[in-house]
Amino acid sequence: MLSVIDIPEMGKELAEAKAQLESKRKALETALREVEHHKADVTLQDATFKRQEVLFEGRAITDQTLDEVRAKTQIAKADLGVAEANQAFAAAQVDLGAATVEKIKTLLGYAQIVAPFDGVVARRLVNRGDLVQAATSTRTTPLFTVQRIDTMRVFCDVPEDDAPHLRLGDPALVKPAGFEGQPYVGKVTRFSLRLDPETRNMRTEIDLPNPEERLYPGMYAQVSLDMNTHPNALTLPAAAVGSDSGGNFVYTVTGDRITRVDVKIGLADNGNIEVTAGLADGTPVVATIKSAPPPGTLVQPPMVHKNS
Repeated sequence: MLSVIDIPEMGKELAEAKAQLESKRKALETALREVEHHKADVTLQDATFKRQEVLFEGRAITDQTLDEVRAKTQIAKADLGVAEANQAFAAAQVDLGAATVEKIKTLLGYAQIVAPFDGVVARRLVNRGDLVQAATSTRTTPLFTVQRIDTMRVFCDVPEDDAPHLRLGDPALVKPAGFEGQPYVGKVTRFSLRLDPETRNMRTEIDLPNPEERLYPGMYAQVSLDMNTHPNALTLPAAAVGSDSGGNFVYTVTGDRITRVDVKIGLADNGNIEVTAGLADGTPVVATIKSAPPPGTLVQPPMVHKNS
């Protein structure tokens, strides 16, 4: 619990509502007793009327006497109906009173400011005794800022070229600014599925466990995402791959001469390009296309090459 707001007038309303509820419950008890009384009276009048009918058949009583007994029976039944209606009304009043009490209790429950999750109070904007008012369009200042720190949410922006390769669950290495040692390991939890029209980046989020609470909200960090991994890929320096109307190509050394070899390329990363077809592993390749002599030129081994 963060704080308790004192609302004295609502406390008095609750006490009044409880007193009214107790009064209505007593009224319901009285109505129940009235119903039982009138039920007994109806039973008595029915029995009396049946006996009077027997006497009337034997000409022991007059028509007027029988009519009077019949009338009393009907009056008793009408009184029972009124008593049952009063009982139903009293029960409805009890339900209404109970609902009023629960409503006030619920409103008073809002006076107890409770954090919706475990975390820390990062900012407190009220002090003991301050007047607290309901939020409106002109009053939007919060009472507290509570932040969860057992799991940190890391935000990063993935460039447009890399966005198609992003998948949920991709490994992520997070190195906070100013921290030494091994980076934190997390996974891509969600991404926006849209590019920002101004930056052409896609907002990506990583939920990072923080059991030791060494990471704090608002920190900057360097994020490395491991996307679209191709193990044992054949790569060349980007400068070693050329392109023209015929497609992509490299210069290799066949025998003692430079030869053009058409290749197919894949991913490009950190100055390297993946070669997916057209080149065998271990083939000598000219490191720079721009400064290389034309195909067919005689060369002397060894030729500097790079294959990684």
